[in-house]
Amino acid sequence: MNLSNNLKLNLIKESSGDKKLNTNLILGQARINSKEVKKNDIFFAIRGRKNDGNKFVEEALKKKASIVVVNKIKKSAKGVNIFVKSNLKVRKKDLGVSICCDGVCLTMVSLRNKIMEFYLLKETMNRSKFKNISIGDKINLELPMKYGQKISGHLCQGHVDCTSKVNNIIKKGKSRIYDFTIDKKNLSYLIPKASILLNGVSLTISKVTKKGFQVWLIPHSLKLTNLSDLKKGQIVNVEIDILSKYIKKHYGKK
Repeated sequence: MNLSNNLKLNLIKESSGDKKLNTNLILGQARINSKEVKKNDIFFAIRGRKNDGNKFVEEALKKKASIVVVNKIKKSAKGVNIFVKSNLKVRKKDLGVSICCDGVCLTMVSLRNKIMEFYLLKETMNRSKFKNISIGDKINLELPMKYGQKISGHLCQGHVDCTSKVNNIIKKGKSRIYDFTIDKKNLSYLIPKASILLNGVSLTISKVTKKGFQVWLIPHSLKLTNLSDLKKGQIVNVEIDILSKYIKKHYGKK
């Protein structure tokens, strides 16, 4: 499951004020009608809209995925420990769970006061953009899927293959086209309309170029992920579609 999915979540009311609104809440494909929703109620949902057709109310607060900020880093000879504060629905009994951190499958090794700690080996550092990680960096977090849940993106492992650099950003209305460069080896796996994972976000390759590829990002994906902060020259974590790698391995370079 990835951050671009319409997540199927439970409806949870967090806090409320006085004014009541007649609101429809949409969770994945399920619509929940509530006639007793008060102003300032916070729901862990993708979006909500008044019945009278007024503007959408986007809510990025969810229990399955979120954007977090790195607030502490501990380096050692063997690797790096990073610390982030998150509202993801995890408890101490969940220690050892794998969490997608900008597309990298990392193990949560400690949890205290909502501060999650992850340990990164040198191999992870070398293959990912985490080799340049700094305090204040934003990271996309997402809990793993459970068997039986709906898949709305593509199958991802959290095994980053390489990094890719932003070559250009083209604005198309409220959407954006991101043009990336990638090394020749991984470029050979890419085809138009195939899936690719960038910073943990499942996207469709719109075009393969001589030196890389392009993807389109809609406003929804830009709002809920750190890809909206990308600038020319910055890098992202890349996971190539596992099916592409298996097929090429089986049939050879041809």
